[in-house]
Amino acid sequence: MLSNGKSYFLVNVYDPDMANFFTSWPCSVIDGTVYIQNQIIFADQYCLSDILSFQTNLGEIEIY
Repeated sequence: MLSNGKSYFLVNVYDPDMANFFTSWPCSVIDGTVYIQNQIIFADQYCLSDILSFQTNLGEIEIY
């Protein structure tokens, strides 16, 4: 998060080889404030090894 202003926490990973989704908390630094959002990552949309090694770009946080 320090190098590019965003990262994510994986908060629910029960059985990575069998799971069809993971729950994550994407984090972004915007104007010096860290924003955290809840997000579901669907395993069929991302490579499992990239998700678990934090190489996945989950997109931008949406603030309403």
